[in-house]
This record gives sequence, structure tokens and C-alpha cells, in this order.
Amino acid sequence: MKQIYTNTTEKIYLKIYQDGVPVNSTGAVTYSLSVVGSTAAPRTGAASSDATGSYYVYTLLPETLLEGSLKVDWAFSVGSDLGSRTDYISIVTPYAQFIDIKELAPVGTSDTEIENAEMFARYNINAFTGQRFGMRADSVKMHGNDQSTLVLPHRIVTLDKITINDEDVWTRSPETNNFGKTVTVSDTNYGLLATKYDDVPVWSDFPTWPAWKKSTWYVFGGVYGWSQVPDEVEYCARLLADDYFCKETGWKKRFVEQINASDWRIVFNQKQFTGTGNYFADQILARYKSIGMVLI
Repeated sequence: MKQIYTNTTEKIYLKIYQDGVPVNSTGAVTYSLSVVGSTAAPRTGAASSDATGSYYVYTLLPETLLEGSLKVDWAFSVGSDLGSRTDYISIVTPYAQFIDIKELAPVGTSDTEIENAEMFARYNINAFTGQRFGMRADSVKMHGNDQSTLVLPHRIVTLDKITINDEDVWTRSPETNNFGKTVTVSDTNYGLLATKYDDVPVWSDFPTWPAWKKSTWYVFGGVYGWSQVPDEVEYCARLLADDYFCKETGWKKRFVEQINASDWRIVFNQKQFTGTGNYFADQILARYKSIGMVLI
């Protein structure tokens, strides 16, 4: 699946071929572009062309604001035959900027290889830490704990709504509250704090307390992740991208632990095959490791 970066406008292409040769569409090429999971109506129109058989549509900044996926439905024709195609595009957050990685790359390195280096770093960091460092629209369903603070399994940036039994009892915009409590995101961004309204007398009957009931399923919709990539993660992404261009990477990716040649030999430390493959990056990223838990 093609990837494009968050907060960018980029061309999404459709290539039309006949017998392996690029050909123009007989009629106009149209598209319908939508953000997967969004309730907004798809954006439709006619695609532009920059070469024989090559058509494109630009993404808009609001469509790439958060991580997720775009869906593009194309319609075209070749002669009397009608054609259609559906493409999905991933929206991802780069952990290091393209220009920074380009400065690390050998002279003459292609843009594709620079993008591969960024992906290499990002995937290794994700695998090691167990989390992603972009922002995404998501929801979490979990039981309460009979306490005023509920710890979420994922880091939350903005809480948009709380749903109980398919009913939205709390929404941020427009502001509605049928939940009977004030809800805020904790300083760590991993917890939701529920408190009584300030105007509720302490001697009054408050049957809905404690805040998060064990007997209730809650669905928390909002924006999860990180509003910006932490400095340590960005630095480690550059370290790993630099490793990608290192000649030894070709051996390490084949799990070669020792190379002997005449009077010299190369032995890779076993830690090269665990974590990110970079000892310094592992140490820096250790504090960001997420521990997965299953609650029953």
C-alpha cells in the first residue's frame, strides 16, 4: 500500500495500460476520495493528467491531518470498455524528516531509498516500543474500575466522546454532558479523570458514583497517540536511518553473526538481532516501551 506523510499534499496516481502500453482514457477519468472511517461525504471530481495514461488527484491537508487511510475509487474508459479501480493509501507520521535523512545518505541515493530508510527506522522503533508516535482517530472499549481514574491501554491526546450502550453520554464538540460528571485527560495522557460537578453538594445523593463502574462498558472515542514525535524518537530514527545506509546492514539482515576471512573475522553482538539493532537507540527508547496487558 502506498504511504504518504501526515500534513502533506501529494499526488495519488492512476496508471492506465492496454497490452502493457500506457494509453489515455477515452473519456474523463473521475475519482471519489474519502477518509476511511470518516462520516464526511467523499470528495469527487475529474482527475488531472501529466503524461500518457497517467492521471492524478492531489490530497488536501485536512485529509492527511491524522494517521489513517484514504480510499480512492477511479472510473475511466478504454475504447468502449468501462474500467474502475479502488486504491487505498496509508497516511503515516515520519519520525525523521526527509531532508535530515538525505544528509545522512551517500551521494546519489534515490528518493525511494531515502523513503525506505525512514520506513526502516520507523518500523523498528514501532516494533521495539510497541506503539506508534503519530496521531490517529480511534476508539477504545473497556470496563470501568470503580474508581475516579481509568487508565487507558493507549495514549490519548483528545477525548471526543464517551458512549454507553450505543448512546453518546459525553461529547466535546458540540459540548454535551449526560454523564453527570466532569471528565478530563490526565497529565500523563494515559488516564481519564471523572469528578463530580462543582455545584453538587457533598451531602446530596449521588447514585452514579463511583465514576467508572466495573459493571459498565465504556467506549472512548478521540484522537490517540502523540501530538508531536518526541525528540528522543526523532534522534533514534536518524540513528537507525544511518544504520540503513551502513554496508554491514546487508549482512545483519541475513542473520550473519560471524564472518571469517584469512586472518580477520567479524562477529556481531547477539543484541544486533534483538531490539532495534542499535544499542544506543535501544537505551534511549527504553522509556517508551509499552507493556501490553489483557484484562479479563
